[in-house]
Amino acid sequence: MAAAVFPILTNTLVESLGWRSAYLALGALSAGICFPLTWLLFKPAQQQTAAPSAATPTAWSSSRSQMASARYIKLAGASVIFAIASGALTVNIVPVLIAEGLTPGRAAATAGLLGIGSIIGRLCGGLLLDRFNGNIVAACSVLVPLIPATILIMTDQSMLWAGLACQVLGLSIGTEMDCCAYLSARHFGTRNFGALFGTINGLLLFGVGVAPFMANYIYDVTNSYDIALIGLIPLFVITAILFATLGRYPDLDREVAASRAST
Repeated sequence: MAAAVFPILTNTLVESLGWRSAYLALGALSAGICFPLTWLLFKPAQQQTAAPSAATPTAWSSSRSQMASARYIKLAGASVIFAIASGALTVNIVPVLIAEGLTPGRAAATAGLLGIGSIIGRLCGGLLLDRFNGNIVAACSVLVPLIPATILIMTDQSMLWAGLACQVLGLSIGTEMDCCAYLSARHFGTRNFGALFGTINGLLLFGVGVAPFMANYIYDVTNSYDIALIGLIPLFVITAILFATLGRYPDLDREVAASRAST
């Protein structure tokens, strides 16, 4: 929801206060809203020792051996490549739209559609994962950004096309984030989920952090984002291939039973 509101709010603050004061205002807003809500509403849970459930699938191997598996390397690789490709678009979406000919105000308003699309994508992604193979859902979701990339390359000075591109990109990002968490649990169980998905999430953040430098360097050299957008296309395709080739979900309960029987 913040991704839908903050681009417009930030642009308004920058235009009225300047970018330095806008940073202070955004920080004060976050502190004024988030801190009291966290302080008042989030209470420490009482420590309870729950008995392990036989119905809960757990991984029999250690997190280290799971991370060394080809399946995990594919999943982590797909996640970080998609983060780089999508981050180059999402983090830079306002300057990309300005380069497409939109005014800063219109670019910020259009970028808000990215957050709305992400909300819809998360809800739809959950429904799809409940009904279809997660590998295929993930592979299809990371191919969706080919549409906004093509739109931004082929169009210019069109708020309508730019809005459609942002909406579609948000759908993809929302769905893909659901897929990463879901596939981590389905392929590796829940015993080491914190370490496994935490590593993937760290790689996602690394990719999102690196992407703007890469995209903006290309812009500085070429004075256009078109080369960067074209370069994203093979990254999305590679990501889709990695997700699609993860293989069948393992029968984790059977693996646990076999491991216990052997010991």
